[in-house]
Amino acid sequence: MGILDSINYHVKITPTDGGCVFKQTVIYNCKGDEKPSTDVLNFEKDVYEKTYKAIEAYVAAHPESY
Repeated sequence: MGILDSINYHVKITPTDGGCVFKQTVIYNCKGDEKPSTDVLNFEKDVYEKTYKAIEAYVAAHPESY
């Protein structure tokens, strides 16, 4: 995007009965006053959700993998 100094990802996975709760926070450290557009943020959120759903489905289908 050219407007970012860095991106920090914070992931927290908390075990629960029969599964877990996954929480992710993404912090964008921008150069100056520019910010990523809402469209970009929504697109990235969608990509992250699809990626983790795919990982979850794989692990559920292949419990011997972990």
